[in-house]
This record gives sequence, structure tokens and C-alpha cells, in this order.
Amino acid sequence: MYRNRVGCKGKRKVDYLVRNIFREYTKQDKSLNDTQFRAVIKEINTILKNRIAEGRDVELPLGFGKLGLRKKKVRDSIVDGKLKTNRIVDWKQTQDMWDEDPDAYEKRLKIRHIEQEYNYFVKWIKDKANFRYCTIYYFYPARGLKNLVWENLNNGKLLDALPDKKDENWNNKYKRSYRKSQEA
Repeated sequence: MYRNRVGCKGKRKVDYLVRNIFREYTKQDKSLNDTQFRAVIKEINTILKNRIAEGRDVELPLGFGKLGLRKKKVRDSIVDGKLKTNRIVDWKQTQDMWDEDPDAYEKRLKIRHIEQEYNYFVKWIKDKANFRYCTIYYFYPARGLKNLVWENLNNGKLLDALPDKKDENWNNKYKRSYRKSQEA
């Protein structure tokens, strides 16, 4: 998790690294050395990454909320004669097109995925987070997790994700079931 510090003007600063956590751990318990501790953290992160990439929510300990996969409906519209869309860019095909056609590179034309109905993204759900100033913290998923989600989506291994609450098409059925799960 990252935190924007006051006075950093939006720069991302990592507050806690694995070595910082290891120093705190060795003050209380010295049963693991540095390489063993890193192996445990790597294994836990792999398990969490696989669960999120399958579409399951992961409850964070100590009231830090949940990490989960959410989806947003793809929208296309024409504004002032230009196409506005939130479709994901297919960078492999775009790079190939730019290599073959320098004029397309100068115009920054992009090829987008047209077969998908939803965009999927990893989100830190802080609705039930129980710590102060939770709005200044944010979660930025690593590239490996994004690639694993995309790979599972293409292979059909992805379980269905909940729609994002900010999506306009979040119908009343999801709202009611979401409120019931929050009250429980």
C-alpha cells in the first residue's frame, strides 16, 4: 500500500518495504532469517495474487478492507466528432502497426480490444476499513497481477467479478445484495 505524504506533491513513496517489516519482526522474534522471511512473504503474496486473479475477494487483516476484482461496463461515444471509449489498448498490435506505418505513429493511433464487454481491474475496497485517514492510502497493483488477470480472462479461468459501485449500470439487484452483505 502506498501513502501520499503531505508535501510530496503526488509522488509515490513506499512507506514500508520487506526489509522494514523484517527489522520490526526481528525485534520480537528471531526464529527466521532474512531469506526465510522473504520466502514466506513471497509465498503469501503468490496465494493472494492467485485468489484475486480468479475473481475472489481477499479480506485484509486488522480491518484494512478487501482486495478484489471489479468490472466496469465498456462505453463508446462520439464527442465533437471524436470517438471516446474506455476500451483497453492492445499494445502488441498497436506496436506492430506503428512499426509498419510511421504516419499512424505520428497520429498516435491505437488498436483496442473490441470483443470484451467489461473492463476488469483490481481494487482496494475500503468500505469497511477500520483505520484513520484511509482516503490518503491507495493500492496500485503490480504488472504481474494485471497480466495474470488478463491471462485468466482470455483462458476462461476467471470467475465473474462484481460490478464497480461507481458504474452507472450497477443495478438495484447488486445494490440490495451489496447492502445486505455489508450489514451482515
